[in-house]
Amino acid sequence: MKLRLLVFTALISTTGCDRVTRAATELAAPEPVVAAEPIEVICVASRDTTCSESHLSIVLTDALQAGAQRSAKVRLWVSTPENPAAEVAASGVWQIPKRGNDSVKARQRDAWIAGEVARMTALAAPRLQGDHGYDQMLAEAIGAVALKGKPGTVRDIVLVSTGREVNARNGDMDCKAADPKKFRALTTAGPLPPGSLRGVSVSFAFVTREKSSRRGCIVTGKKSRTQDEAWQQAVVTAANASAITFHQGTPELASP
Repeated sequence: MKLRLLVFTALISTTGCDRVTRAATELAAPEPVVAAEPIEVICVASRDTTCSESHLSIVLTDALQAGAQRSAKVRLWVSTPENPAAEVAASGVWQIPKRGNDSVKARQRDAWIAGEVARMTALAAPRLQGDHGYDQMLAEAIGAVALKGKPGTVRDIVLVSTGREVNARNGDMDCKAADPKKFRALTTAGPLPPGSLRGVSVSFAFVTREKSSRRGCIVTGKKSRTQDEAWQQAVVTAANASAITFHQGTPELASP
C-alpha cells in the first residue's frame, strides 16, 4: 500500500510564541478498485438442457467466487430459441469489509455469494419453465453476449448446456457429427465473425453425452470429438477466442 507523507508546518505566531512544528504520516486510503470485465453465465433452456436450477446454482457459485477475487460482477443470461441471449440478472461487485479478520471476511463473502446465487437463480427459474423445444442456439448466444463487452478484453463466457448446437441454420449436433460446412459459415455470415471473440475464454458446463430424448440416439465418442473440433475451429481458430473447454461439471475460473 502506498504511503503519503504529509508534513504540517505551523507558522510563527505574531505574538512571538513558537508553535510546535509537527509531522504526521498518513496511511493513504486503498486505491479505488477498478472492476474487471463481468463473468458471463448463459443458461440454455431446451427440452434436453442440462441447465437445471441446481446446476445453475453450482455454476453461479463458482462464478461469483471468481468474481469476488477479480472484483468483477457476474451477469446471467437465459438462452431460448426465441431469444438466444436475454439478460436476466447481474450481481454486484464484492466489496471487502474494512473490519474483521480473514475468517470473518470469508464468512461474510460466502454469505453474500449464497444470497446472490439464490436471487439470480430465482429470477432465471420462470424462464426455464415451459416447453422451449429442442433447439439450442449456442453460437448465437455466444456471439450476442460477446457483443455486450469491450472488444478484445479478457473475460469468460460460461454456457450451461449439453454443448450441442441444435438448429436448422447452424447445424444439428443432436445425433450427427457436426457439419464442417455449416460451422465454417458461423464465422463468415454468421454470429461469430473473425475476431469477435478476441480475449474471450468460452467454457461449457455440465456437458452431456447422454441419449437425446428427441431421437433416442447416443452421441458416440467419435461424434463427440468431431463436435468439439468443430467448436474449436469456429470459436478459437476463426473467431479468435483465447480458449474453449468442455466440462461435465463446472469450469475452473482462475483469477487472472
